[in-house]
Amino acid sequence: MITEPKLEVPETKIILLDEVSRIKTAINDIYLENEAIYRLQSRDFEEMIAEIMRHKNFNVALTKRTRDGG
Repeated sequence: MITEPKLEVPETKIILLDEVSRIKTAINDIYLENEAIYRLQSRDFEEMIAEIMRHKNFNVALTKRTRDGG
């Protein structure tokens, strides 16, 4: 009996357009005023870096939120 090979697809997170728009706005704000980076919440910073890395064609997987402050 011949078995079909298993196709393993990595789990992906669906990012809402509002979320991407918010991250892009934060990136733009930081570009215009570098001090804006200090006003980001830790999770927003993580999401911003993830979006930049995705844009550079890296495969990014954010972990669950924790209370460690990023």
